[in-house]
Formats: sequence, structure tokens, C-alpha cells
Amino acid sequence: MNSTTYAPRQQKSWKKTLLRITMYFFLLLLLLIPSYIAIATWTVQKNAPVNTTHAVYDSLIMTGPDSHRTNASATINNSLFSIFATLSESGVEVISVPDSHRAGHYTVSMNNSSVTDPYDFYFQLGSATCYYTTPDNKIFRTEHAQTTAFLNSSFAFELYDAATLPVLTTAATDEVLPSTLTWYYRTDNGLFTERLQKDLSLQTATYPIANDIAFYFSVQPSSHEILIRRGDELLYRGPSEGISLPLSGDELLDFEIVAVFDQNSKLDYYGQITYRFRMQVVEAARFSLSDDTPNMGDMLLLRCQNVKNAGKLQITAEPALAAAPIVFQRGEYVYAAFCTSTVGAHTLRVTYGTVAATFQLEVQQANGKQHTFPDNDPLTEQIETVASALSALIAANGADKDSTLTPQSGFRLPAGTAILSFADTVSLADGTLTDPLPFGLYRASDAVGALCAGRVTAVGTDEALGQYVVVDHGCGIYTYYAGLCETRVGVGDIVAVGDTVGLAGTKLCAERSVLIAASVGKAALSVNFLCSDPAPKA
Repeated sequence: MNSTTYAPRQQKSWKKTLLRITMYFFLLLLLLIPSYIAIATWTVQKNAPVNTTHAVYDSLIMTGPDSHRTNASATINNSLFSIFATLSESGVEVISVPDSHRAGHYTVSMNNSSVTDPYDFYFQLGSATCYYTTPDNKIFRTEHAQTTAFLNSSFAFELYDAATLPVLTTAATDEVLPSTLTWYYRTDNGLFTERLQKDLSLQTATYPIANDIAFYFSVQPSSHEILIRRGDELLYRGPSEGISLPLSGDELLDFEIVAVFDQNSKLDYYGQITYRFRMQVVEAARFSLSDDTPNMGDMLLLRCQNVKNAGKLQITAEPALAAAPIVFQRGEYVYAAFCTSTVGAHTLRVTYGTVAATFQLEVQQANGKQHTFPDNDPLTEQIETVASALSALIAANGADKDSTLTPQSGFRLPAGTAILSFADTVSLADGTLTDPLPFGLYRASDAVGALCAGRVTAVGTDEALGQYVVVDHGCGIYTYYAGLCETRVGVGDIVAVGDTVGLAGTKLCAERSVLIAASVGKAALSVNFLCSDPAPKA
């Protein structure tokens, strides 16, 4: 009886115990789940920062080393988005970014509608590795294939020197942006890719131009052509060297430059760039001439305005001049002095940078007298000897550079009676006439005065000319006083107009005569300039 009532009660106790153990087990398991999740999360983050980048972000903004910005989304530009989304999900945490990768720094903002997270990516050409920092400032290193994909894509152009566009610079050092271009550069895999970031000029820019239309390429193109227009008029078509235009003030010119860079096995780039822009003419050079109908032997003055560098001034004449012009600067103007040497039509061309002007001259025969002396007159026997000696004196003492002196007063003709005047001719014993004389011969009183203020540059004696004095008046003008019996000045002395340079008295073609000559540098000059100071004609 007793055994019959005990068995069911014992079985019920065992079931309660089993239920209690099961409840404790599940309670313990419930308590361990958060710890397990935490440990698993730490383990995952230790090897990769994020597992759900594609799901979290839907667009990005990339800014390269040169501040170029590129936008990409998961749908519009899957290539760039996939590269950085994948890279940000891979890698091993490291302590720092090596210096070798610092130059290839790209900032990437990963975005969605409510979150913007900043990442920094560091690349190096020739390396399959990439370093990057996460929004929580952790640093990771990855060797994912997307690193190589980025380096060989058009998005990494800033890492390649060959992708750098040639710079076009004007003579005024202004940089001109391209209007259109196609540019290819060699990437890490040895293939060419097109540069997509163009850096184009969105509007027609205007740059200043004075006198020098010159352009300089940082990388010399294989060929180039420049077109210059004034409105609908084509002014120039050709290379950048030797542009010459009749420019004037306040002109607005349209430019188009097409530069071609041919593909070459030795080069890592090729392409074509077109520049379109305008240039406003400011302070263009202007030229004026003292006379366009001079006499032979006259000195002409070319006045040049807005010429900053006299060394770039070029003057040519057809027929050629007897001597090169002497260029000098006085105040805001640059002058060129030259002597006419041949009767007839002359074309004078002046060039400064790209500005050119042409003057037509008609050189007249000087209005000198023709002299015929008796056959036994010593003048006709000595005239050629004197002229030859004078030419040698001018060649030896006339300088072809400006001495910086400035004439202090106008020229004054010598006192005395003229035996022979500048530009006169003499009938020689053999019946021929001399060329127009480049000097005057005067019966003078004892004192011979300087024709103009200046500095004495030479004092000496010549067998044919006797004692002589040479005076420099500045601007390339010299005067010569020969046939002196005595000199009263020394080299380096400063004389004023009329000051005594010597005494006449020796026999030079005539009793008590003095020979007066003038030159521009080494070219003999007639008396016409010495008598006047003409204002330059435009």
C-alpha cells in the first residue's frame, strides 16, 4: 500500500528538477549572447572596419591632391563608387600612413541622405597598396585589387606628371586656360587613358598686350598655329615666332592657338589643345620721324614712344644706311639717330616686338655749290687728300653708341667766311667732280669756337689735317675742328657753345683756314641738321 503511493511522487520531483535545469541553461545562454556578440564584433572590426558600406552609403565626393572634385553615386558612376566602397571594407589596421604615400592623398566624403563620413585615402604609383583613415580616425592598409584599378583609372590623373596639361603663358606672364582639349597619358599598366578633368576656360578671357606678342609653352608642342583677328579681319596666321602687326592703342584682338602634341613611343602623353582668348592693346609703341624729304647727309631722328627696352628696337633701311643708327633714351622717349647717305627713295622699317611701322623717304640732293678753281690752285690738289684724312678721323673717333650726354643748346654755324660749305662739290684737275663735301672750310679768325656744348674726346695732329679737336655732343653727334695751329682744350674737358677749342692759322687748302665737320657716329653729317632742330613728323 505504501509502495503504491510513493512512486508517482518521486517521478514528479525529477521532472521539476529537469525543468529547473533547463530554465537555468537558457537563462545562462541569454546572458552570454551579448558577450558573444561583442567579442564577434571586435574580431570583425579588428580585420575590417565596416561590413555594410554599400548599404550605408549611396554617393561620394572625391577631392584630389590638386583640389579637383569628382562626384559619384552607386547608380550614376558605379566605377568610382565601387572602388572606394570596396576599399573601405577591406584592410588591416596599422599605426600610421608612410611618407611614401602622402603625396597621393585623396579625401573622400561617403554620403547618404542623413550621414556624411570623411575618409582619407593614400596611393602611390608602382605600389599595389593603399592606406586610408576611417571617420573614427583608424588607419588601415589594404592590398585589394581595387587599389590597382584606381591607379590605372582616369580618376588618378593627378598622380601622373604626364597628365599635367602644358601651360601657355603670354609675354606679360599671364597663364591662358585651354578652351578645348583632348589629352592622353600613360598609366601604371603602360596603357594610355584620357584625362577627363579638363580645367577649361568657361568664357573668353581678355589679357593685356603692349608690344610683344609672344607665347611660351611649358611643354613644347610638336606643332602649333596662331590665328589673330581684328573683328572679321584675319591679321596673322602662323607660328608664334616673328609676329609683326601694325598695332595701335586700345585695339581688341581675337586669338586662337591650336597646339598639337604628337604620339611618340618615347613620350607618356599626346593630345591637342585649343586656346581661344582676347588681348587688349595697351601702350603700343608709336614712331615718328623728323623729316621724310631730307637732303643727303642730313641727320634724321626717329622718336619712339612706349619703348621699354631699347635693345629690342630694330631699324632697317633699303638701300642700306651708311652706318647703323645710334639709339639713345631721353626722358620718356627713345630716339634713333641716323644719317642719310644716298640720294633717292628709301624705305625705312622700324620694328619693336610685334609692332612695326614703315616710312618712305625721298632723299634730295643737297643744295651745295659747284666750285671750279684754277688748275694751279692747291685746293683742287689737296681736296681728295683732306677728305680721305677726315674720313679716317671720323672712323677712328666717332662712336656707334650714345655717350649719354645731352646737347645743352642748339648748334651754331662757325664764324668766318665760307670757302667751301657742306654739300658743295669741287671740280678736280682731271675734270671730275667730288662727291658732296661732308665738311665746311672757313677763313676764320684766330679763335675757333665749339658748335655746341659737349665733351672733348680727342686732341691730336694729322699730316693732312694739321692739329685737330673732336667734341662729343651726346646722342651720337660729334664735331671735328681741323687746320688748327694751336689747341686750347684737352681730352675730357667740357665746353659750352662758342668756347674756344683752338686757333686757326695753318695752311689747310687755303691760307688761315679751318675745317669743320660733323658726324652721327661714324657717318658724316651735313650742315642742315646743325642749322635747325626739326620736330619729328608722325
